[in-house]
Amino acid sequence: MKLLTTKEAAEKLGVSARRVRAMITAGKLPAHQLGKEYAIEETVLVTVARVERKPGRPANPPSAAELARQAKIKEAIRKSPESMAILRAMVAKKAEKKDGTQ
Repeated sequence: MKLLTTKEAAEKLGVSARRVRAMITAGKLPAHQLGKEYAIEETVLVTVARVERKPGRPANPPSAAELARQAKIKEAIRKSPESMAILRAMVAKKAEKKDGTQ
C-alpha cells in the first residue's frame, strides 16, 4: 500500500492540492490525517479518479454563429465541385482570426 501526499495526489488527478483537501473534507476522497497533512492510499486515488469528473470547465455548446458556419460549409460541399477550395479558404480565414491577423 503506497501512500501519497495531497500534492502528489493533486498531480495525479490533475487538480490543485487545495482541491484535494476540499475533496477530503467533503468525504469524496478517503484519507488518513497525519498531523497537518493527509495521506491518501494510491489504490483509493485511482478509484476516485475514475468516478470524479475531469478537471476544467464543461464544454460550451456551439454558438449560433458556429452552427451557421458549419451549415455553410456543408452546403458548399454539397453544391460545389470546388468544395475543397472553399473549405480550405474558410479554414484559413478562421485560423487568421484566431491568430489575430486579418
